[in-house]
Amino acid sequence: MVTCDSGANKKILKLLEQRKLIKIFDVNIETCSRNTEKIQAVGVWGYSKWDDGSVWGNGSDNFQEAKEIIGGHNMGDVRHLEAHLRSGNDIFVTEDLDEFIRDGRREELESKFSELKIMTPEELKNLLLPDEGDV
Repeated sequence: MVTCDSGANKKILKLLEQRKLIKIFDVNIETCSRNTEKIQAVGVWGYSKWDDGSVWGNGSDNFQEAKEIIGGHNMGDVRHLEAHLRSGNDIFVTEDLDEFIRDGRREELESKFSELKIMTPEELKNLLLPDEGDV
C-alpha cells in the first residue's frame, strides 16, 4: 500500500495499481483523486479549519519530528507525511524532491522513522517492474 503525495505522477501509479502491484491512498488535503481511498490528515491549530475533515493526532510525536526535518514553512507536506506514518502504509510516493528527497532529507526522514520508505513514482516502478521501459 502506498500513500501518494498530491504532485506524484498518477499515470505510473495507476499502471502499478491496475497490475495489482500496489494500492493507492491519497491524504485528504489539497487535491485528491476521486478514485482513491483517503487518509485523513491531522489537524493543526491555527492552520486547519474545523470542517476540513482533519482528525485528532494519535498521541505520537511523528508530526513534530517530521516538522523539525521538513520545516514549518510547509505544513501540507508535514501533514502528508504524518498521515502516511499513522496509516501504516508501506511506501510514501512523492515527486517533491526539495522537501522529501534532496540534500539528505530522504535519509534523515527514513532514519528518524524506521518504518518509512520514500520513493518517487519512477523509483517504485523500477523496483516493481524492472524490465519495463517508460510508461
